[in-house]
Amino acid sequence: MKITDFIPSIDWLPKYKRSFLRGDLIAGLTVGIMVIPQGMAYGMLAELPPIYGLYASLVPVFIYTLLGTSRHLIIGATAIESLLVGSGVAQFVEIGTPEFITAVFMLTTMVGIIHLALSVFRLGYLTNFLSKPVLSGFTSALAIIIIFNQFKHLTGINVGQTTFIPSIVKELFDRIGEMNPVALVIGLVGILSLFTLKAINKKIPDALIVLSIATAAVAYFKLELTGLSILG
Repeated sequence: MKITDFIPSIDWLPKYKRSFLRGDLIAGLTVGIMVIPQGMAYGMLAELPPIYGLYASLVPVFIYTLLGTSRHLIIGATAIESLLVGSGVAQFVEIGTPEFITAVFMLTTMVGIIHLALSVFRLGYLTNFLSKPVLSGFTSALAIIIIFNQFKHLTGINVGQTTFIPSIVKELFDRIGEMNPVALVIGLVGILSLFTLKAINKKIPDALIVLSIATAAVAYFKLELTGLSILG
């Protein structure tokens, strides 16, 4: 077994051509436009400050560049992982405290060590024994839970972190009077704009346009004074 089996970049990096740079820069810019808002959203989904979502989206990419074997694999946080981390750690530590962030770091470090051990001992084949119906049901259920967990941001009603959908729905109805109409309008207009721009032309950077206009509108009209939650 050669060292290049564990660090493939030793083999391909010296062969990198300057002609690749332009395409790589365009690809990096394109991915970066999506990663920044997406990463912040993943951080919030895990009940963490948005900056940690950026760390999770950017740092692993550099590590995988040196250690990875695929040029097409997407590395970084995902919605499912973020929800599992947030809801899992919240069972033991109060959300929003320094201890919560420490617990998340401990969890992600443990997972990283396990992944490294699986890689060293070539145990990736174990995934072949996972049931596809189970995985499909798992990911489909989590997608529904993620959707319902976003209603607190869409309406401005803090319903807490839970994976029990009936509890989310009940909390929303019980506290409907606390809804922030500004947050609801911005959210609905943003969703509608994303679908509209995508329907017009799939090459339009819809997420970047919606994010930029919404940010400018909040800053110009000082919408945070209406109780709208902003990242700061």
